[in-house]
Formats: sequence, structure tokens, C-alpha cells
Amino acid sequence: MQELLGLKGFIDALSIGSNIHINICDFSGLLSHPLLELPTENRIHCRAFCDIAKSTAMGYETCINQKSIANKRAKANSEIFCGHCPYGLFEIGKPIVISGKTLGVIYVGNMVTDENFSFAAAKATCDKTGVNYELLIKEFKNCEKTENKEIFLNT
Repeated sequence: MQELLGLKGFIDALSIGSNIHINICDFSGLLSHPLLELPTENRIHCRAFCDIAKSTAMGYETCINQKSIANKRAKANSEIFCGHCPYGLFEIGKPIVISGKTLGVIYVGNMVTDENFSFAAAKATCDKTGVNYELLIKEFKNCEKTENKEIFLNT
């Protein structure tokens, strides 16, 4: 009999061969079940790019505020949404809705849809937050380059 993969194994399998990052924000304790347990890296944005973006107090606050807004949006609308973070990365959020209640959000991110836009957004935000722009730009190479974000939106 084949052993169950568990949520972490499933997320890893979906990510093979790409630089996307999948994480789940749990509002309800849903992820406390043993098959649904996730390490910290899949409960928050945990990539080198994001670590650099959060390397100053203002950079950290900028990221956390943006995520808070996204989570409030998910709770209020319960519909798939997408957008760019202040540093230019593209992310999609899919609320987990069961019996009309939003229990969490699945985020698929770490994507660059337009390098020029992302570089400009990163520069503007780094200038405001004191984050090292050169270090951040070097990390763009480790992000998923995609011109077809619709493939993620139509799932």
C-alpha cells in the first residue's frame, strides 16, 4: 500500500523544477493535523529574497503590513486574488473556504512577471526602507520568471 504523501510532500512535488514558493497561512488551526503539518518555510514567505527584503525594521514592517492586507482581503472576499509585493514579486492567494468560512490562504509566489517593473518596484521600496538594493537584485535570479501568470489564476 502506498504511503500518504502529506501536505509538505505534495507542496514539494508541485514545486519541483521551479522557483515558485508555496506557503499556507492558517487562520483556524487547520494545519495542526499530522498530514497537514508544515515547516515554517511553508507557513510564511521564507526565501532569501524575502529575508533580504525584511532585513531592516522598515523592510520587515513593509512586508508584514502587505501580508496583513492580503490576509484581510482573503477573509473578506473568499476569492482568488493576485498582485505584486512592494519589492516587485508577483503572488497569488487562494482562500481555503469550507462551509462558507475562510480557514486560511494558499499563497503561490516568488514570481517575476515583468523584470523592468520588478526592478523599479524593488528600487523604490529599497530607497524607502533602507534595504540593500544590490543584494535584492542578485536574488531575482532565484525567482520564478513567468510571463503567463494566468496559468496560476485558472486553477
